[in-house]
Amino acid sequence: MRRGTGHIEVLPPPNTRLQRTRWRSPLTRHPLGSPNRRFVAVAVCAVLAVSLVFGDGLLVYGKDWGFMVAEPRGWHGDTGQLAARYQTNIVFVPEAAASRKADVTIRVRVNKKADEEIAKDMEVDMAEYKRQYPAVTFSELKVEHPKYPLVSQLFAVRGEFAEYVTYLNPGKEYPFILSVALSKAKDEASPDELAAYREVVASLVFSHKAA
Repeated sequence: MRRGTGHIEVLPPPNTRLQRTRWRSPLTRHPLGSPNRRFVAVAVCAVLAVSLVFGDGLLVYGKDWGFMVAEPRGWHGDTGQLAARYQTNIVFVPEAAASRKADVTIRVRVNKKADEEIAKDMEVDMAEYKRQYPAVTFSELKVEHPKYPLVSQLFAVRGEFAEYVTYLNPGKEYPFILSVALSKAKDEASPDELAAYREVVASLVFSHKAA
């Protein structure tokens, strides 16, 4: 996914660490992960470690933003060196050997926005991909969120890569959007990989307003 195009201002990924805690997303209808698996991704710049009683899952936050997200079964969320490598706030890597061999990742990132028109941001990204990869094709991607408006597309070059991209707008009260990308080398995502991607998208909850 190309970042920093259109109306989007990219936020640098925070230097984060992991801490175990428990929260329950208001959108969660079933336990996420094993019953005893609890942890939070905490920005090092945050002086106080916050413990929220909301259920099982992940909380990722920085100085003036935060979001909650499910960790799909069979995937591991990373907010450290791997996230920094991908220039994102959290990256999910699969346990399945076939997915790892194909370099499959799911990445979530917070970006600043200039307005509410996320469809225009997607259009700019599509135009830039077409300029860089003339053979790229675009397909509508069916993903849903119970609250936030979103736009989604599959960017693909046959035999080279498939990139699934979703932008979500958490509301006018927030100066941020969330972007979620799944990428895979040489082929399109498997049904299990797409199911994990849809779970991540649907579970996202922006947790607090900018200061």
